[in-house]
Amino acid sequence: MQYLATIFTESFEFHVSDGLCVAVRDRGTSEWLKNHPARYQRLYDDETLVYLAGLRSPSARVRLQFQGSRHFVSQPILFAICTRRDDLPALRQVA
Repeated sequence: MQYLATIFTESFEFHVSDGLCVAVRDRGTSEWLKNHPARYQRLYDDETLVYLAGLRSPSARVRLQFQGSRHFVSQPILFAICTRRDDLPALRQVA
């Protein structure tokens, strides 16, 4: 399944599309962080998104783990908004 997620930790919000972190925002300043080590990194496994979508029982203190040239582990997840792409209405392209 394909997911869109916004995942919140104490300091950051991670915007993830199909397992790839596409943006990170500092929750304290609301600034988008172009050089955050998780940006453009893939989640270590998709199980985290499955959990966030409510398809698995929660486990204590879940953290995001990103793989790639800049391996990164987040603070514990506080909450998340996660949607399966199939559940979103079709988007129309505006000419």
